[in-house]
Amino acid sequence: MSKFKWGMISNGPLFQSLCCTLLQFENPKLKPFTRPGPDGSIDAFSGDGPTVFQFKHHLSPSNSQVRTDALDELQSIAKNRASGKFPTFWANTKTWTLVTNIQTNAQLLEMWKKNVQPAYAKEGLNSNLVCIEYLESLLIKHPAVAAAYFEGQNRIFLSLPEAIAGAKTRAIQSHELDANFVGRNELLDKAKSFLSDPTQRLLIITGSGGIGKSRSLLEIGKHGLEDKWGNVYWANVTTLEASTAWTAGIPQTDNTLILIDEPASSQSVRVLLEQLQSPTSPVANWKVVVAVRSQNSSIIDLFKDKKLEKQRTEVELERLTPENLEHLALDLLQASPLARHGKPALEAASRDIAKASGGHPIWTVIGVRILEDKGDLRDLPKDDWGVARLYVEQTQSQTPETLATEQQVRFLLNWIALFGEVRVDDDPTLDFITVETGLPSKAPLLDLISNLVGRRILQEQGRIRRIKPDIIRDYVLFSRFVQKQGSTFYATGHATELIKRIIEGSQPHQIPKLDRVIESLNYLELIQRLSGSPVDLLGALVGELSKLASKGSSTEQLVALQLAKHFGHSRPREFTQICRAIRISQTPATKIQDKVWGEREITHTESVLEIPWALQEAARYATTSEDRSAILNELFELAKCEKSLSSKEWQQVHNDGKRAHRVLEKLIFSGPGFMARFDEEANSLALAELDKLKGGKAITEAEGHALSAVIAPLISLQRERTTWNKGSLLIERYLLNPKHQAFQIRKVIVGEFPARIFGWT
Repeated sequence: MSKFKWGMISNGPLFQSLCCTLLQFENPKLKPFTRPGPDGSIDAFSGDGPTVFQFKHHLSPSNSQVRTDALDELQSIAKNRASGKFPTFWANTKTWTLVTNIQTNAQLLEMWKKNVQPAYAKEGLNSNLVCIEYLESLLIKHPAVAAAYFEGQNRIFLSLPEAIAGAKTRAIQSHELDANFVGRNELLDKAKSFLSDPTQRLLIITGSGGIGKSRSLLEIGKHGLEDKWGNVYWANVTTLEASTAWTAGIPQTDNTLILIDEPASSQSVRVLLEQLQSPTSPVANWKVVVAVRSQNSSIIDLFKDKKLEKQRTEVELERLTPENLEHLALDLLQASPLARHGKPALEAASRDIAKASGGHPIWTVIGVRILEDKGDLRDLPKDDWGVARLYVEQTQSQTPETLATEQQVRFLLNWIALFGEVRVDDDPTLDFITVETGLPSKAPLLDLISNLVGRRILQEQGRIRRIKPDIIRDYVLFSRFVQKQGSTFYATGHATELIKRIIEGSQPHQIPKLDRVIESLNYLELIQRLSGSPVDLLGALVGELSKLASKGSSTEQLVALQLAKHFGHSRPREFTQICRAIRISQTPATKIQDKVWGEREITHTESVLEIPWALQEAARYATTSEDRSAILNELFELAKCEKSLSSKEWQQVHNDGKRAHRVLEKLIFSGPGFMARFDEEANSLALAELDKLKGGKAITEAEGHALSAVIAPLISLQRERTTWNKGSLLIERYLLNPKHQAFQIRKVIVGEFPARIFGWT
């Protein structure tokens, strides 16, 4: 009996990925292909030409099915050879190999010898059969691969065929990924140049929601495989950030291309940049294509690292022309049941859909889906927001009454949009949503969620459910929490009530995942601000947290800090003010009852010690000099506070890497991950503090400690970059070039420092 649970390999793309991975560990030159495509009836070839491979997965494998597979492929090979359309590498091919998930048996081998080998010999080809026993021997030889495919692990990288198959199961319209990829010739040209240029490492694709970034990634991946690039992997962004073992279970090939669709967080981007820039990293020679929403400027700016400037290509996806959208709509309509209406009617509907799409293919796809669900070509909305409204309303109205009312579906979508995602094993959150929607229990809620997944307005990824595409989530959030009067945008009553509930902690059921809720409202604010139509959703909450920071108990201050962190990156000045209010308050300790540790004290010091690390995260997104100065000055004051701690407290915390003096140094050294350098603001702070020493004024130990955290990196000839590699901390240092801005600032500080310290001026 097999030690491997082959039932976990449940489909063809997954089987193909496993086979390619195992064979590439044996032969790194093996080149995989994707389907559909000009692959000449093969899934991989050996790289040097003699052997091609075909992978066949069967739910109920049999000897007769293996024979049928082999002879059917032979017909395709003969037909393609006769047409002269075979890839050039077939000229050197000598062996065709079928890899299948069937157990070897005597009858199978006899059938192969008698029926298959002679037929292939007539075409001048040898034919081999690889069965499950050989695959198992390779799994034993390569345990990391076995762990990735058979032990239920969340794999970091999926093969491109798997990614395409997964995208098809999540597509809004059934033939969405089969439609022609129109209007993106410039993108494909830049992608081809990027792949062929050995100096290029990173291709950044930006664009608004629904502009076609995900489809673009898949098309670039297809081109990479068809161009014999090597390996093309689709990154699972939910596991990318959490793991440092990126290369476990995947072969190391000459050329590896990674596709990353909208990184989940700035942390995942920092991990990626650190891996790409570390000379000792096993991924140092990979090429990466990343798709990022234009609204997510904080993520985009992280990719603008100067060290990658000459290795980076950027493409902004423009809106498609009405003609391109008409072609797309017509492709989709002709592949749908609506094709019965005839070409003239379909062409007229395509024009209407294109007009309503606003240049975004996602609205074309959704428009076709709306018509498909209605069963006719009439009454399409006039603009993209109207398409979104009708799509959501149609989802609500078509939900079976036995599952939920329209209002209950609307409430469910609202909360999933606010939380960003829900897990089907997160009982507290599900219990909360059950009460909010008015459903009788959690079981009907899970049935409703499954129904919405089946209708593809929710996406399923493991235990996670989220609204997809993201642009529909945007609509759900906007329609619930933002209103327009004339040319001005305001928070709706729902938004005001939500903030009130957060502030008051409404009973009997507290809102869970407040961090996610605040992040979602902050995201809405960001979208509106970038579009030139700002809206204030969080102002009342910011004001309340500021009050708690000034006058609340030590416990309330800690809560205020934890919640404020989730808008620190977009409101850095207000966040810094909250941090300052906590620091300067003199709040007595509060006793609390901890579920694990019993009764314990929350002290003012504990809150203060949490601030530097939170300020570092806010500092990553500081876009103005005023923001950077405010953050540096607050960290400077915090460094003085920390040095004033008792010797026992200081010994416990000073080496944990999260202290203000270390964060100050890190901001000035500015490794990967900061949107701007802090040199100029640090220089101003240092000179202002040194001015106070004029005349030989004595400074306290705490002031000297804080000042050294600013001066030391400014006068250093080095800068450093800290990365993680295979579970180890790696600190890389490099010398400043005399033309570097930091070098010029150093000259000023070194010139001023001795004179000012000793009062010579």
